[in-house]
Amino acid sequence: MEHHSVQYICKTVQVMEWIICCSVLVKKELSILGC
Repeated sequence: MEHHSVQYICKTVQVMEWIICCSVLVKKELSILGC
């Protein structure tokens, strides 16, 4: 399972950044660099 889900990436960031990062990742569908 080397495929990391959005939840895993969002868990690395803080709660505040979680919403922003997730929104960008889901909308833009970009990788961690998207954050």
